[in-house]
Amino acid sequence: KEKEDKEKEDKDIEAKKLEESVNNLRQSIEIELQNEIDCIKDIIVDGKIDFYLYAECKTEKCSKFNECSEKDFKELLNDIELFGPRMSPNASAVMGVVLKQIESILSGSDQRANLENLQNYNNTVLRRIKDKRPCHVFLHKVADFLTNSLSKKDQDCESTHRIINDKLSYWNEKIDSIKTALPDVAYGILADNKFSLLLYGYSSSIINCLEGAINKNDDLRNIEVYVCQAATKNELRYNNRLVYNDGLKYIHELRRLRMKKIYYITDVCPSHIFSEGKISKVLFGANGIEPDGSIHHTLGHLAIAEMAYMHGVWVFVVADSLKIGNIDASKLGGVRGNEWLTTDIDKEEILQSAEVNNYNPRGDKVSADLISAIVLEKGIIRPQDAEKYMDIS
Repeated sequence: KEKEDKEKEDKDIEAKKLEESVNNLRQSIEIELQNEIDCIKDIIVDGKIDFYLYAECKTEKCSKFNECSEKDFKELLNDIELFGPRMSPNASAVMGVVLKQIESILSGSDQRANLENLQNYNNTVLRRIKDKRPCHVFLHKVADFLTNSLSKKDQDCESTHRIINDKLSYWNEKIDSIKTALPDVAYGILADNKFSLLLYGYSSSIINCLEGAINKNDDLRNIEVYVCQAATKNELRYNNRLVYNDGLKYIHELRRLRMKKIYYITDVCPSHIFSEGKISKVLFGANGIEPDGSIHHTLGHLAIAEMAYMHGVWVFVVADSLKIGNIDASKLGGVRGNEWLTTDIDKEEILQSAEVNNYNPRGDKVSADLISAIVLEKGIIRPQDAEKYMDIS
């Protein structure tokens, strides 16, 4: 009976995840179609031609998928989660998709073909993600492990397949344990409901920790939470339609948790509210943590940390030990594309002139001396002690 219940629970979870992935695909298609409609709408209206004002996709259940088609479709859904026009996944979400894709590739019956497909995935998709995310430590750990393991696939295919599968199982189990342990540890800085928070740069780890804390102390729904725009990651489609914003992502999740006092603020507002004593604690996530305790995250984190430091406000970094590791400084310094620029059709030409350059660095490095503590699944630690807690398995 317990086995049957577990199998049913696993199937329900898988079905829910599939439904969410299909929804991402549907919304991505809708955005692409809506862009096509919007950019020619004025011309069509002037020509007095009938047209569709909105695009909406509908899905139907299909029972005609064979095993191969189902696998290909799931891999497509994974790619949409990484590269779709409405997706801007955080570090944890990226790794969830990557590990899910590796698991899917290794699930085929032909081990040699699986490894060939995995090598192709590592050389194309993972390389592309790595180039865009040079400070995502866990991502680089996974890619480096695959590169090293797959270099031996021709000598011993079966052993290579087993080693990668075992490592994948370890990572998945580790992530599951982190999801339980990290909120328990973080409760140590959240238990007292007499404080206010400032959040910058979306972190699913922080949301998980807040949810865990609220489950233990319902009064935490009453704390004041100030959410910065984090506009450096904005993505705009045709004529300034907003596709993604970190701050709004946070607010969506905070509303799900039924937080009662949420403030949405501009990115230049924190110093003002710090000076008025309205903030007790700042919570950051992290894409990567160096052994010396400095953290890497999206542009803006350094400015917030420096302002908080000047005003004596505590800065906590909520992350896990998988994100601690060495970061190649030579690969940092990249800039984002033009997704954040205005797409107002009357203003675009100003920014397209040769004299104007788009400069929006991807990330910041926040030194350990600006961080009060790092909250890991292994405990609350001094930033300078980060190397001791690095996952080296």
